[in-house]
Amino acid sequence: MRSFGPMIRNLLLAACSCILLWMCTKDKESPKGVNNKVSVSTSAVSGITADSALSGGTITYDGGDSVLERGVCWGLVDTPVATGPDRTVQGSGRGSFVSRMRLLKPNTGYFVRAYAKSSQGYIYGNAVSFKTPSRPPTVVTDAATAVTHVSATLAGTVSSDGGSTVTQRGFYWSATNPNPIQSDNTLSGGNGTGSFGAAVSGLLGGRTYFFRAWATNGMGTTMAANVMSFTTQPPKVPVMGAANIGTVTRSTADASSSVTSNEGSPVTEYGFCWSTSPNPTYLLPTRRPFAGTILGSFNTSLSGLAAGTTYYVRAYAVNAAGAGYSAQQVFTTPPIVPPTVTMTSALGTGMTTGTVAGNVSDDGGSTVVARGFIVGTTNPPSGPSSQVGSGTGSFSLLLNSLTAGRNYFVRAYATNALGTTALSSNTLSFNTTPASPPVVTTNAPSSISANVFAGGGNVLTNGGAPITERGVVYGTSPNPDLTTGIRVTMGAGLGGFSGIVSGLASDRTYYIRAYATNGSSTGYGAQQTVLTLLATPSLQNPANGAPVGCCYPSFSWGVVSGAGQYEIQFARNTGFTGTLRSIGLCGGSTTLSVSFVNTGTTTSPSFCINSGTSANNGTWYWRVRASSASNISDWSATRVFTYTW
Repeated sequence: MRSFGPMIRNLLLAACSCILLWMCTKDKESPKGVNNKVSVSTSAVSGITADSALSGGTITYDGGDSVLERGVCWGLVDTPVATGPDRTVQGSGRGSFVSRMRLLKPNTGYFVRAYAKSSQGYIYGNAVSFKTPSRPPTVVTDAATAVTHVSATLAGTVSSDGGSTVTQRGFYWSATNPNPIQSDNTLSGGNGTGSFGAAVSGLLGGRTYFFRAWATNGMGTTMAANVMSFTTQPPKVPVMGAANIGTVTRSTADASSSVTSNEGSPVTEYGFCWSTSPNPTYLLPTRRPFAGTILGSFNTSLSGLAAGTTYYVRAYAVNAAGAGYSAQQVFTTPPIVPPTVTMTSALGTGMTTGTVAGNVSDDGGSTVVARGFIVGTTNPPSGPSSQVGSGTGSFSLLLNSLTAGRNYFVRAYATNALGTTALSSNTLSFNTTPASPPVVTTNAPSSISANVFAGGGNVLTNGGAPITERGVVYGTSPNPDLTTGIRVTMGAGLGGFSGIVSGLASDRTYYIRAYATNGSSTGYGAQQTVLTLLATPSLQNPANGAPVGCCYPSFSWGVVSGAGQYEIQFARNTGFTGTLRSIGLCGGSTTLSVSFVNTGTTTSPSFCINSGTSANNGTWYWRVRASSASNISDWSATRVFTYTW
């Protein structure tokens, strides 16, 4: 017979389950058992900060089982569990609760679930996601290192970036503000987290400085809460760059240098010092000081130097620690030499004018007391000099009274206070404009004698240039000029002129022309001719003042070349006036009478008269002249004799 035990057992169990379900529904409670779960829901997240947030949950149904523990758990995945470290415990039992999640990371996404622990284990609510915001970085100030008299290395640490990349970090520092901020001095120290440092230079020695670290991320800038300080070492003397010497003259020298470092103390004076002895100091009077602070280059001109002298020079700078010097430089000024002068231009500007210019570029180390030009018609010029002031530089001169159409040479000169005169190494030349020949007329000769006549002319125009010479030129050939004839000068300038021409031969035909020269050309007047007289007879006997007795006085004279006959005159006065009818020729009684004087003619150089009676006693005068068919001489000198019958 089949057994019905198991079937009956199953039917009983099913019946019991139905009864229990009915009872739970009736009492609104589920009977305890493994199929009854706790009901948990997760609250929304609130109060989110960079490192915390609020959440919680509600346990609405415990399934008849006791809730031993409740809270929230969170993590980076969507199924955080309560067995990990990131959870809260908020009591037990049913109901709502609130929990604060702490030690969160900024700028991070999280998932949170409420949980309940019962005899059944952990029951979880729904997962809720949220994200923490970033926060400013966390930074502290560390102690300074490598402190000198002018520099130090500041230190700090960025311990947290606040969930946002640290893009900048650095230090605020000050010598006066114990709590330095951005408005004081700012020093950059890179980016990122961790320890960092930055060197600060240009500090003053023996001073206390304050500094604090800072860091910046996307949320802003954070200053370290703590401020550190350090004290620099005492200052040192300034460090100088090289002293450089530029252009050197006899009295000056250009100098340049620089203050490389003030070594922790502001420079109060700087410059150059020099001496004729090595290693000059800034305490010497021969220095060129500048007052004030400086860091960098400077230059000046050293003045009052002596020519031909060796100098030692150093750049210097003074601060609270003392004076710092550059390496020594040595230079020698040029010696005193003659001035340097050159001709710069020479130009003819007209027939009698020109302009010349020169330049004294160097006085040779001694003051130029005179300068000017030497102008002449030879090369090199040797004419008189013309002074044009003194000193160096350009100078010029307007030349006047030059000769037209002439080539002139010019040389500049300069004389210094030592009495040394220097001539320009170059000689320049120029030409004056040629003038036209002057217009001249020739006067007819006058006052003609055997050896002399009066000549002259008239200068009507000068041809455009002053008449430098005028006169007459003559010769025995037609149309004499200054090269073929004999010149007799008679002054200069326009207008009429005259003079005596002497030293001529008697009984000779001469050609004569007036001339005038304006420097570059000569003009001539029309030709005139002149026939000099025969030579004047030279009386021989009787001697002048001699007594003559009765009755036939005889007279003689020298032979005159070219003479065909001679005339002899007798008179009782020097004017040879009146007539003497009582005188006759020797051997006859013919009276000598021509017009108002007694005149005799002869072809020989002698003559004899019959003086007649004692009525002719007394003082007599006589003279002779020669003649030819075409010419005549002047009367000879008058002689006197005393006649006694």
